[in-house]
Amino acid sequence: MLRPFVIAFTSFLLWSLIGIATSSAGDVCVSPERATTSRAMLDIFQYHGDAIVEMGKRRGGVPLPMFDPSDFTPVTGYIRRYMRGRKDSGFMIFAADKKHICSYLFLRGSLTPLYHRQAITAAEIQRSNGDLRRAILCGHLGKARAPRLKRDGSIIPWFVEASDPNIKCDHVSKVVDRIELLSKVFFPLSFRAALSSIRHLSILPIRGLSAVPVAILEPFGNGKQAVETFSINFVAFFPDIRSGPSAINKAFITPLIVGDPEATSDPEYDFESLPGALQEALEVHKALGGRLLKQADAKVKPFIVSAQNADLIYIAAHGLSEFQNSLDNSFIAMSDGRLTARRVQKLKLKRSPVVVLSACQTGLGTIVEAGIIGIGRAFQKAGASNTVMSLWSVFDEPTLYIMREFRRHLPQSHPAEALRRAMVAGKKRYNDPVNWSGFVVLGN
Repeated sequence: MLRPFVIAFTSFLLWSLIGIATSSAGDVCVSPERATTSRAMLDIFQYHGDAIVEMGKRRGGVPLPMFDPSDFTPVTGYIRRYMRGRKDSGFMIFAADKKHICSYLFLRGSLTPLYHRQAITAAEIQRSNGDLRRAILCGHLGKARAPRLKRDGSIIPWFVEASDPNIKCDHVSKVVDRIELLSKVFFPLSFRAALSSIRHLSILPIRGLSAVPVAILEPFGNGKQAVETFSINFVAFFPDIRSGPSAINKAFITPLIVGDPEATSDPEYDFESLPGALQEALEVHKALGGRLLKQADAKVKPFIVSAQNADLIYIAAHGLSEFQNSLDNSFIAMSDGRLTARRVQKLKLKRSPVVVLSACQTGLGTIVEAGIIGIGRAFQKAGASNTVMSLWSVFDEPTLYIMREFRRHLPQSHPAEALRRAMVAGKKRYNDPVNWSGFVVLGN
């Protein structure tokens, strides 16, 4: 199954086949003294390779990018090349076994990564993240862009992990407790000195880590939030490190913009009109031109046709994610039906567009070892360079403000930095993290 992947590391292994003990099965988070041996590094890389294969199967057999079997560059070489363009960047890789989660931090110019192992399970992290998002959102759902079920008019609280999708807002955990735990996962104490000099961090996540609102975490345990320190992007697929960071697109020539589709025909949900989303779309169109699909004209087929050659895809609309069958039941609500994750991942986005999903829950979906299968990652599979996606049901007016700021910074910055600056502005304006911290960037 992984022969091409393993072949790619042959040169990396030649010097390591003698005198190095192999890690036991299922024990990818080895002891610190063994963590940076070539054997341990290979186990980490193979862990991610296996996870990518599994994700491909879960996506209906759709092939995902793998390493070229004729390319013998060690993955550590790819990571160093990935960071070459910025002296103040870092690259973090996560892995997990039954009892631990572990992380490697690669620094530009350093031959040996930093390593940290924690005695905490991925399931505990998922629960903490669900508790954190519940604590942030409870009491605010009525203001969100969330759809309502036609059968009873209720809002489904899609802000917890799949392990407990029906959890309610009673007995809300303290935000500060969950921030402390998740901050230790993403920013271990042993990494702090190195992180103090980093301004951009690329993260190869596992399971549900890309759904954590990293902007509000505290890397140094002093109350200063990550959004104040560095921009962060989550790498969508392990082999994407081959191509390195995407270039800044200073001029969008063929934008495709979707604004407030009149999604009145959905069989299950009522979608209210979104004046803020419509305003977003109109402002983007006024500034950049391109094709605008708004309200009744925002249909699936015209979108698919125009998306093929778009260098910016901007969608301000209703979105919904499901944890179980996310390919078919996670979607953007269009005026004539659902633009599902399955349909999106089959697109051929020829111009590697920046995709902005200014809609609810677009960063959520089915959790597998390699990450989250949902509509955000579907755009990456289709060829997007970067996708801005949401972690919960966002609010109309604050999202309009955040996205205005994001667009203002985008021509001069990579999407992750543009989003960071937008969230800093949003924090000053709104203070409550529910209004500004619910977006992340997936991609290069």
